[in-house]
Amino acid sequence: MKVSDTIATFRQALRGAQSEIDSLRTKIEDLGEQRRHVESVPRSRAEFESILDHWIAEAQARKPFTASALWSIHARPHEALAAINGSVSSAPFDILAAWDGDKLKRLMLEEAPVGMSEAERRKSLARIDAEIEAVEVAEELACRALEAETGITTLRRADDLNLAILLAPDAELEGKRR
Repeated sequence: MKVSDTIATFRQALRGAQSEIDSLRTKIEDLGEQRRHVESVPRSRAEFESILDHWIAEAQARKPFTASALWSIHARPHEALAAINGSVSSAPFDILAAWDGDKLKRLMLEEAPVGMSEAERRKSLARIDAEIEAVEVAEELACRALEAETGITTLRRADDLNLAILLAPDAELEGKRR
């Protein structure tokens, strides 16, 4: 076998190893995207309804306008109208909640998207985080194996590198391998 053939075989093996590492990194990116998606899913309808009840009760307690402001329209119409318009423009939710909280709630719930309960969200995030950790461990072990076999330093991800995995001893990472 010629030296050039050996070098070509070595380069091909390096490309294959780097391809495997790149595949793991793509999986980490995909899992990160799944995580961001789960974090951004709206709350469940029941939780949203509970929050909405709280907001409406708080808004009604603030009393954004009073009946006396409405009655004063007869005596000082411009001042009363300015006060009411000011309330509407500065706190429209409060005005709507005070005027007809039940109708506001009904309208908001009609358009509420299908969401996820916080318990479901936590469970889903825990599953994704465990998958991310497993793939990050596999990635680091692959980088270390490549470095040990070739003596060539493998570049690590910089943007979201898990330092605990990077700095962990091999035995600890081997114990975490699935």
